[in-house]
Amino acid sequence: MPMASPKISKISAMDFRFKPGTYLDLSDYLGESFIILRGTKPKAVLIPYSDFHHYQLLKQQRRRLLSQAKQQKSPL
Repeated sequence: MPMASPKISKISAMDFRFKPGTYLDLSDYLGESFIILRGTKPKAVLIPYSDFHHYQLLKQQRRRLLSQAKQQKSPL
């Protein structure tokens, strides 16, 4: 059964421009994430630093596993 993804709020770039501290606090203290839109197009994502740090660790692990897999496939 697929995991349900958490609901991510969408905010306008203009709203973020006028109230950046509000969104930074919501992200930091409450763990909320936001998709920042310019018009109807997504332009950026604001996520808590802990989520970003976890994402970076996963990315490093993925690179390491792909590198190991390539080494195992290539002839010596």
